[in-house]
Amino acid sequence: MQSANGLRERRSQSPDAGDGRGSGEAGWGWMKALESVGIRRADAGDIEALERVEQEALPGPDAAAYRDWRVLFHDGTVFTYLAEDKRPFGFVIAGAPREDWFADGITGEVISLCVLPDYQGHGAGRRLLVHGISVLKRRHFESALIWLRDDAERALRLIESLGFAPIESVRTINTRRSEVRERAYKLSLDDYF
Repeated sequence: MQSANGLRERRSQSPDAGDGRGSGEAGWGWMKALESVGIRRADAGDIEALERVEQEALPGPDAAAYRDWRVLFHDGTVFTYLAEDKRPFGFVIAGAPREDWFADGITGEVISLCVLPDYQGHGAGRRLLVHGISVLKRRHFESALIWLRDDAERALRLIESLGFAPIESVRTINTRRSEVRERAYKLSLDDYF
């Protein structure tokens, strides 16, 4: 079945597959519930839910410093979208690039993509990322930029499947206890949709 953003969703062929969560390869039946997933523009009233998702999805002392959501919602160049099933489970932030050397007026950035672990690997992250890219396209950006940690293999497969390619830009983020190296990837939005 095709979803609203044109992506195919996996479905269990077995009527007794259960909900599939936390059961490894045992069933994708719970994906049917994702048909009711909503992605909507977040507002200041969603700060607690966004913080919870970020902290659960990026746990540990070495996670990048959590963002100041109150400041973010006053930045008119950044747009945050929240994904909800029965509860909020992910978000995407897209808008003007955070690094000055990409602030050329034609490059937008997927600033953050965050999905709770129970929803990873089932298409929810792809739906959010496609939504973030479409926001950039609607804002008349000609290309989309995203930064990935060097060890983010699953995320790398996702962005490459959507057409992102590495560019010669690397940055280091100082976390609470270490440094994290990130590489930039870019996608032309000319032919995206």
